[in-house]
Amino acid sequence: MAKFSDLHLQLEMAAETFHKEETEENGNCVVRELKKLIEEDKELLFEGVKGPNGMTPGGFYSSDGRFYFHIFSSRMHLQNLSGEAMVAGAGQLWKLVEQNDIVGGFSLNHKDEEGAILITREEITDLQ
Repeated sequence: MAKFSDLHLQLEMAAETFHKEETEENGNCVVRELKKLIEEDKELLFEGVKGPNGMTPGGFYSSDGRFYFHIFSSRMHLQNLSGEAMVAGAGQLWKLVEQNDIVGGFSLNHKDEEGAILITREEITDLQ
């Protein structure tokens, strides 16, 4: 990541708090911090693959039938990637979510043994 900003640190701290205590308030804090990164189009780590037409974000299909992009709040969460660690503007990734109905949102800090924090497009758009 080119620069780890205060916004990235806030997302990291919110995710850690949510892992310790999975409450609605703590979940909203994670969504709020991600939304700030999206609004300011800050660089965000994600799993992806490079192809002839650019990058393609990696992720997984959740039980709701939608695809969730794997994103990471810091490099220390990069493990067990099936693709490559890549960087893009959070706003750019959000546009991909908005343009594809099959994409449900983001999977934050995915770990095979622990899962991830699932952040739906609705949570991002509905949060005031």
